[in-house]
Amino acid sequence: MVSKVLLSAGVAVLGWLAFSKLRGGRSRQRRARKVRRPEALQSSEPDEVSVVCYNLLADVYATPKRYPYVRPEWLAWPHRWAALQQQLSSFGADVICLQEVEPARWQEMMASPALAGYTGLLQDRGRGSDSSPVIANALLWRPDKLGLVWSESRSRALLAAFVFWDGLVQQQLFYVANLHLEGSPYRPNDRISQTRSALQRLEAHQLCHGLSPGDAAVVVCGDFNSGRHETVCHFLHRGRLEGGTTEPHLPQVEVTKTTIAHPYALHEAYSSGGVELPFTRKVHSAGGPGAADMALRWPQHVSGTPLLLRLAEAAGCHWPGAGGGATAAAVAAGGRWWLRRRRGRVCAWRGPRVPSLASSLDFIWASCNLEVAGLYLPVEARHEGLIAHQALPNQHYPSDHLPIGAVLKLKHFYVEPFGDAHPPTPPAPGDPPQAAQDFEGL
Repeated sequence: MVSKVLLSAGVAVLGWLAFSKLRGGRSRQRRARKVRRPEALQSSEPDEVSVVCYNLLADVYATPKRYPYVRPEWLAWPHRWAALQQQLSSFGADVICLQEVEPARWQEMMASPALAGYTGLLQDRGRGSDSSPVIANALLWRPDKLGLVWSESRSRALLAAFVFWDGLVQQQLFYVANLHLEGSPYRPNDRISQTRSALQRLEAHQLCHGLSPGDAAVVVCGDFNSGRHETVCHFLHRGRLEGGTTEPHLPQVEVTKTTIAHPYALHEAYSSGGVELPFTRKVHSAGGPGAADMALRWPQHVSGTPLLLRLAEAAGCHWPGAGGGATAAAVAAGGRWWLRRRRGRVCAWRGPRVPSLASSLDFIWASCNLEVAGLYLPVEARHEGLIAHQALPNQHYPSDHLPIGAVLKLKHFYVEPFGDAHPPTPPAPGDPPQAAQDFEGL
């Protein structure tokens, strides 16, 4: 009897260990390697392409009126451009998708040493006006890795097709849709229309040249101006939206009146890689759509000075060492006085108390034949505490968005045997893809 019990227990333990091993193996297979800023997000194999997506925050929008909680010197273009160059030079990605690029500054950007080794393409959006300045999307890529064979500018998208050498020394097509969708929270129908239009143009180009859209390597990324639980991501994930669909927060607006679909099987890079970023954009907002749903956060400049000393200081009494630099920063922030119990003490500071809106609006969606091999973590470890309590932009992060990125690896489902045939001659080291040779006319 005892032996039977021991045997049953042993079988149960072995079964549990086997199940745990299988489960752990699958979990490890799903999780991608993490690359934290300032480490470069580089591809390490021929089958890999690394992609970074970043909304720069156009200088025309970086004003004290829009960002009253940010010090003016942090919004000034010289400070932001120096920080942006440092950020761009650290990416190391094969493709960089940018939003909110000002055409007037494009030549300045491309002349920067931070972009040495990159070729650039700026979206054609025509001419703007004083009331509606032009901002555009842009693509940067490494010509020693990728060759451009096609591009097209849409109102809210920059589309492109590249070729690259894969691990089997064959040239592969790689499509990129860089989107910056409508920003108004009251126009989700426009965001769906813009997304659908971009995907239709990709599909039309592929069908025109005998390519199956379902087999194409496609990346759809950018600033969607909508969250992961809203209709743009639903449309990309499910491949269709039924007519009459609405957003939960805007039930009176139909995002589409008829059922629409696209042919791509897409997955979101961070979810597939086992990582969820807490947010990609974080700003303070005193009102506007959704302000009632925002969690109240405290200002960037908080003084830990006890209330009695702080009030005395406000009356003109200055106490050596009371508050130090934090007090000066609090006064510089401007605004009214606020009280808060902090670590057992009642503290005061001067500055705006406003809601903080932290949301994920930037995404990288990839076709299912592109596996997520690596993911970019945009906040340095030493800045995690700062970013948890401070909005964007700030002294270290020059945009109101954080960059996102992924290393994508092309899957080979089936390869015909070579038999007696010899494999193609591999390219010389550093030899760029010969786009005109195999994809002439695309």
